[in-house]
Amino acid sequence: MGVIQGPLVATEVVESLYAIYTNNLTEGSIRRIYDCCLQTEPDIFECIQKLGGICRKPDYPEIADKCEPNACNPFTTFDEIKKLKEKDENTMLTWIQDSTLWVVMNAFGEGFGDYKEGIYDEQTCPKTDGNHAMQVVGYGIEGGKPYWLCKNSWGEH
Repeated sequence: MGVIQGPLVATEVVESLYAIYTNNLTEGSIRRIYDCCLQTEPDIFECIQKLGGICRKPDYPEIADKCEPNACNPFTTFDEIKKLKEKDENTMLTWIQDSTLWVVMNAFGEGFGDYKEGIYDEQTCPKTDGNHAMQVVGYGIEGGKPYWLCKNSWGEH
């Protein structure tokens, strides 16, 4: 797939969708997605659909290191995968009202590794393909500047 943390973020996106619709946050098995989707499918969400969805974390062996697609029963899945063909923040605003999103960005831009707080706005971000996935969980405006609120796996900040 080429995207750092793709299986982690994809699992979290499906967990979040489940929580939005059921009001029940359940931790899914990231290991199953690493084992079964990383090498087999270019689109991780299509792979998750082919697996029948996401299993609960305790139901899939953490040390499998090989795909065991029937080792657990999925607790949730999804019917539709929406994809933006090009950057369209108005569509993102519509979708985030009752869903969750994921984005891929270039994490090798200047300053991203040192980010601690506030709005990250890298004007010299390389225009190359992205390499780091994050879940978009909201949006806002601070000091007249709109921003997306993203969940990252790199720590507290």
